[in-house]
Amino acid sequence: MSKRVKKKTTIHKHHQEPEDWCFECKDGGKVVVCDQGSCGKVYHPHCIDQDESLSEVKTWVCGWHYCITCRDFAKYYCLGCPNGSLCYNCIDSSKFTVIKRKKGLCSVCSELVLIIEQNLEQDSEGNKLTLNDRETYECLFKEYWEIVKDKEKLTSNDVLAALDNSKEDKSFLFQSDSSEDEEEKDEEFVSSDSDEDRTPKRRTIRRKRPNRHESKPSSSRRKSLLKKGLLFKKPNYFASINAKNINLVYLKQSLVQELSKQPESFTNKVVGAFVRVKVDAKDSKQRNSYHLVKVVGVLNDEKSNGFLFQVSSTANAIPISKISDADFIEEECVDLQQKVKSGLIPRLTVAELQEKAILLHEDITKHVCIIYSYAS
Repeated sequence: MSKRVKKKTTIHKHHQEPEDWCFECKDGGKVVVCDQGSCGKVYHPHCIDQDESLSEVKTWVCGWHYCITCRDFAKYYCLGCPNGSLCYNCIDSSKFTVIKRKKGLCSVCSELVLIIEQNLEQDSEGNKLTLNDRETYECLFKEYWEIVKDKEKLTSNDVLAALDNSKEDKSFLFQSDSSEDEEEKDEEFVSSDSDEDRTPKRRTIRRKRPNRHESKPSSSRRKSLLKKGLLFKKPNYFASINAKNINLVYLKQSLVQELSKQPESFTNKVVGAFVRVKVDAKDSKQRNSYHLVKVVGVLNDEKSNGFLFQVSSTANAIPISKISDADFIEEECVDLQQKVKSGLIPRLTVAELQEKAILLHEDITKHVCIIYSYAS
């Protein structure tokens, strides 16, 4: 197997030396660099569903820094993929193995790393793997993993011990050391007044292999959701109505506007999701100014050539302009719980929530990253 060739690149002093391979597909080529100062992860624009215009965004922070479950800032980071990060609140219900401080492996990457470290020829489902064939994602991941181990100063024994201990003792998953505080300081988000400093850095890797991983991102995201944040074991049971679950299927006005630019998939994505709208001034029973409602239908508005939403608890269809672009508050979630209990809104099953969350996950995560970039 030929050795990877690294191309030297001039990097602004507040950035860690960028990696050479896309963190999503593990291939080379023209990439953008995450602007989080201590990150160094790079991505093909098409691997994160972006185009060349991403370079015009002043600051871009990749999804590795956001919890895969609730989209809060992450505190635990998967060394193998950008789809396995978790916050303090969500790690308890997730399968995540900590290997070094707050870095480790999500359940999907753990299985692949175990196969690599033990040099197995098939996965847990009996599927044959070829770890030395560069036409496969597994081979690219293996090469990338060797780079990660070297960078993090990990041995195969370290990795196998962590994976083995995580099976026997769940408390091992949350071990850390005294240098956590120092590491957190290094992970603070970049803020600069210079446009030049904040522009995503693009470069071309000398060797570019054809991209063979087009179907992998959505597959890995699905596995991450099913095996971590959305660990739904009883799909026919009713889902809890709480802020964490609603956030998985909550749409702000600006995201709805973006989704409306794709009319072929718009209805399928928004129906079943929740939005926040202003309470009718005539409704004296409502204690809050806004309330959460479920989208139950979409109509074409002939006057504006746009869309109207049919929502629960409201007789009249509403335009997109009436949807809030802010986060909902806890009191509004409590009101939603009461409406569900009283039968005003149909109860949501675990399977329904799972399906809608998987469908919307990529759009919501990307939208959060873009909003944060502009806010910075």
